[in-house]
Amino acid sequence: MLFTGCSAGGAGSTINYFFLRDGLPGVERAYLLADSGPLFPSDGFSRPLHDKVFEAWAVDSVVSLLPDSFDPNDFGSINTMLATEYPDDRFAVTFFRRDLNFSPTSTKTLATTSPTGGCSTTVIAAR
Repeated sequence: MLFTGCSAGGAGSTINYFFLRDGLPGVERAYLLADSGPLFPSDGFSRPLHDKVFEAWAVDSVVSLLPDSFDPNDFGSINTMLATEYPDDRFAVTFFRRDLNFSPTSTKTLATTSPTGGCSTTVIAAR
């Protein structure tokens, strides 16, 4: 089974992976491809956005359903939690350095610096 999404949908597919994967018994291996929707650790530039999301969307009720390997104080820990809970699944995030949609919303407009350089694509695999 393949879960995927682009931009904010990449974040959405990552966030909802556990609930879909857990709710569909019998799937031996699943894959996640989050295209341009990375969830970074909360200890960096993403903290202001994570705080706004936590407050605006009342995520307490959802967070309480996640395994203990998720740290509710760090939204970025969802990546490690998924790899821990599903060690045989495969996870990938693709993004490019100058994403002008999701990245400005999640980091650039909330930070004092922005990335420089040409457009490139990077693939990060959690496992």
